Formats: sequence, C-alpha cells, structure tokens
Amino acid sequence: MLNLGRSFNAEEWQPLQASDLPVLQIFANLAASALKNAQLYTESDRRRRRLTAFDSVVTAISTATDLDDLMRSVLDVVLSLTPGTCGALLLLDREHDRLALGAQHGLTAPCVSALQSVPLSVASCEEVVQYGQPMFRPLLEERNERAFLEAGLEHCAYLPLLAGGTVGGVLALYGDSALHLQADRQLLMPICNQVGFAIANVQLYADSQSERRKLTTLINSITEGVMLCDSRGRLTLFNEAAQTLLQQDSLPFGLTLTEMSERFVIRDLDNQVLPVELLPMARALAGETFHDYRLILLGASGSDTVMSFSGAPARADDGVIEGAVAVFRDITQQQKLERAKDDFLVVAAHELRSPLAAVRSYADLLLRREQQRSEADSRDVQGLTILTQQVSHMLRMVDNLLDLSRLDAGQIDLQPQRLNLVQLANQVLDQQRPAAGSRTLQLESDADEIWLLCDPLRIRQVLTNLVNNAIKYDASDREITVRLRSNLVEPFVDGERGDVGDDETTERRPLVQVTVSDRGGAFRPSNRHACSSASTARAAIGRKAWDSVCTSAAILSSCMAGRSG
Repeated sequence: MLNLGRSFNAEEWQPLQASDLPVLQIFANLAASALKNAQLYTESDRRRRRLTAFDSVVTAISTATDLDDLMRSVLDVVLSLTPGTCGALLLLDREHDRLALGAQHGLTAPCVSALQSVPLSVASCEEVVQYGQPMFRPLLEERNERAFLEAGLEHCAYLPLLAGGTVGGVLALYGDSALHLQADRQLLMPICNQVGFAIANVQLYADSQSERRKLTTLINSITEGVMLCDSRGRLTLFNEAAQTLLQQDSLPFGLTLTEMSERFVIRDLDNQVLPVELLPMARALAGETFHDYRLILLGASGSDTVMSFSGAPARADDGVIEGAVAVFRDITQQQKLERAKDDFLVVAAHELRSPLAAVRSYADLLLRREQQRSEADSRDVQGLTILTQQVSHMLRMVDNLLDLSRLDAGQIDLQPQRLNLVQLANQVLDQQRPAAGSRTLQLESDADEIWLLCDPLRIRQVLTNLVNNAIKYDASDREITVRLRSNLVEPFVDGERGDVGDDETTERRPLVQVTVSDRGGAFRPSNRHACSSASTARAAIGRKAWDSVCTSAAILSSCMAGRSG
C-alpha cells in the first residue's frame, strides 16, 4: 500500500482515496511497459547473440583448412558463448567404437589424458551418443570424471554433434555449479547440429579423396590401358598405361566418343573407319559386355597399332547405366604372329593334302585288292584297314586346318542347297557305325523328312565331327543319340534375331534343333563364346578334341552368321 500525497513524517496513516487510483494506474502502466521493454530487449539481445554465434561458427567452418583447424576454431567460438568454461570436441570412431579427442581448450593435462581415447562403453557421455540428447549434470567420480573434479570443476554439459540424426561426436563443456545456467541449450544445440554436419562433410571428403587415391594407385598399377567414361560417353578417368599405349603425353578429360574416333582414327581389321556406335565405349554404354574386340588405332607417331579391347557397362544400384569401362592392350606383334601362323598352316595343309590324298587312294586300292584275293591274309587286311583309317583321319585334320584358316580369313565358302536333314543324319550314322563298334548309334526325329536350305557339305562335316567326337571321348558303353526337332520358330526383326513377342510384324523363320547326346566330357559354358573364332576355339576346348569340336563350333558360327544353315 502506498500513501500518496502525504508526508512520510505524518503520524496518522491515510488510506488511498478513490481519486488516487488514476495516478496509481499510470504508475502501473509505466512499470508494465518497462518490464515488457526489458523482456523484448533481452529476447532481442539473445537473438542477436545467436545470430552472431551462428555467423562466427559459419566463418570458422568456411575458413578452416582441415578438420583439426575446423574443430579448434569451432570450439573457441562455442566457449566464447559460455564464459568461464573449458571444453573439448570428441569424435566418434564407429569402426573401433571409441571416442577420440579432436580438440580441447582450457583443460589440464590429466583431463586431456582422460579424454584422449575412451571406449564408448565406459565413456561418461555414453548416453548422449546412444540417444542423441544433451545432458547437464554434476561431475561424478564413478563416471570416470575424477580428473575434472581434481581440477576444481563441478558441472559438465555433453551435447551431441548431429548430422542428419546420426551422432558424429560430442561437445563437452566443464565449469562451476552455474554451468547449467550459463550454457544456453537452445543456442548450443543448433550450433552443434551445424558443427556435426560440417565435421561429417569434411570426413566424407577426406574419405572420398583417400578412396580416389587408392583407385588411382590401383588403376595405374595395371599394365593394360584402362579408360572410364560417364553416361554421355565423355572420358573421366584413364591410367598411365593408356597414355603410353595410345602414345599420348596427355589425354583431355571430357573427350567425347566422336573426338576419340577422330583423334585415333579407329578402324576395324579390314582398315575400314569404325562408326561411333561400334566404338568400345559405345558398345559398353549400350549395355554390352565384350572381350578381345580387335581394332586398329593410329598413334601419335603415325604408326598403326592393333589393340584388343574388353569392356562392360558401369551400373548404379538400380541397374541404370551411369558409365562404362574399357581395358585394352597392344597385340600388334601377336596379330602378326597369328597371321604368320595362319599363313604357315594354310601352306602346310595344302602341301600335306596332296600326298595324303595319294596315299589314301593307293591304300584303298591295296585294301580292295587284298580283300578280293581268295587267299587274303587277315593280318594284311587288318593292317591295310588301320592304314586307310589313319590316313583318312589325317586328311580330315588337314581339311579342318584349311577350314579354320578360311574362317579366320572370312573366306568360308557356303553353297546352300535344298537338303533332307533326316536322310543326311542317317547317312552320317551309317558311316560312323564301324568306328562305334558295339555301341548303338540312334536317330530320333519328330518328322520323317525335314527339308532345309543349307550347305550339305558343311552340315555333314559338323554332324560327322560331333558324332565322331562322342564316339572317341565317351568312355561309357551307352548309346549315342542324334535328335532332330523341327516345327520350332526363331523370331527376326529387320533381319536380326529378337525376342518372341505378339507383334504381327515380327518375321518368324523355321528352326531345326540338332542334338548329339552322349556321356563324354564337355567344355564349360563360359568358354562357348571363344568357339566363334578359330583362333580361340582350340584354347577354349582343349587340344585333345580341337580337331572336331573346334571346327564344328567355328563352322556353325560362320553358317549362322551367314544364315546359310
């Protein structure tokens, strides 16, 4: 109660009169305005301090040269917001499940030692890392904080450094009993989140740089040339071997497929300029995986070089092609050696065929004469029979050599004729029955006659080789079955093989499947691609059976490519 308008020395107390209330209301309004202004000023000052703190943190982050500098600068800014405190930044090592000291300010040596490297299971701020929530409490000796108590500190504050909800570290503040009043939680938590993102970004950048250095070291250690491009076909990465093989002092990043073709004058083995869509990188970007793709390139010295390319697309987790990689090596000398070998085989096969043909003719003549003699000696007949068979086998090997040489040179001669495949298969089995001995050769066909337009000589050669191979390399006594299946269709779209669909415009051609079943050994499916080339078929199948299976596979590949069988 106020006694307005009266002297304080008055002995008698006078109560307020009704006329005094307006004056009192004026004073009350002035007091309320002063309180409101004080509150507004305090809030404004707090916001100013928050903006200043954020600006200081952003400046510290943007000007930091590395992670250590970043943590020291940020810690100085945070401690300036809480006078009279000391603290540290602890980084979480998830690989080893430990907290490591990143930066500290104002701590004694025992305190620094206590924070240097702490297993998370015994850390005083384990709950902060586990739950991602700040913690303010007195220091406790049973929480491994004895060193801080001995340094005269009383309270601690642990705040998580969050990056997208993931704890990357802890801000540790230490002070007196008023620490929980000095530390503004609403101010510090957003700053800690910003610092957490900054530290995570620096660590990610450092990790990415480390992985890039490892990748560069790995790629440069490869003796073959390696080139990578992005989804648009622009060169993004290459190794030192690629520069050496291409005879280039440097390769410009971002080189396009068209620029590559023009820069290196890329051609096929027929010396024809290669279209851009057939370049190794273009094939890989189209989703194709290929091996031993041979091309001619023009080096910086002006000399032609034969390169063997292998390539594959680089796919993202969702399967989208985001780039391609090509590996290549110089096979110029190997190409010359293979050509010299092929030339030698052609000459040798031609030179061998004529005398072998004469020997076989004379051996057949002697065998017939011996068989017609009334006093024929069985031992002579047997010897002449073996001689005739072996000479025929040698002639077949020579013919296979000639065929393989023609295949490599692209000069296989196909003569398509109308042919009854059932009749041809029966003839082949009849010819092979003497060699089969007691084993049964059986033909299964879903039709009495299957007429095809194909090269009879080549199809007979393929079928004979396959049956002969089954006889020679199947150690069991089980029967050998040749199965013919007709009434199949093969879809073609614009002359190319496609997937079967309901499109009425898709052309369908008749297809016959020929299967030779036995219990002998087989080559791995992973090696089947090699049998499309005579130069690689022998290595894929093995030396033991190359004379029959190699030739059959290569001839079939050539026939199918020419649509002649």
